[in-house]
Amino acid sequence: MFVFLGVSLYSGQKLLGWRRPGRFFGLTWAIAFICEYASTRIGIPFGEYFYTGSTQGHELYFSNIPFMDSLSFSFLLFASYCLALVFVLPSAKQAGQQGWRFRSDATNFVACYGLNRRVLYLF
Repeated sequence: MFVFLGVSLYSGQKLLGWRRPGRFFGLTWAIAFICEYASTRIGIPFGEYFYTGSTQGHELYFSNIPFMDSLSFSFLLFASYCLALVFVLPSAKQAGQQGWRFRSDATNFVACYGLNRRVLYLF
């Protein structure tokens, strides 16, 4: 888990600098924590559940929520963002064109559909 977090932070710094990934990770963690907290209290948005606390003393808890549980939303969302960039943006810049070009043709749809089918097949 720490390796995945480290890779996400390093990649975020290389792609976007330090400031934007810092805000991205902080905001995502805060929203995830609020959602986890609300779910363990009133059942919204993930439904009613609770943490047993069996790992208390071995990992950091905020209230009754393990810190790494809500933090994992941050780097999973960042990994999803990076994967989306791979399929939405062209693999190379076209000659003479500045910046990236968004493609919204059928090729992207077919590629995303094919990827989703493969991932679902694996699971």
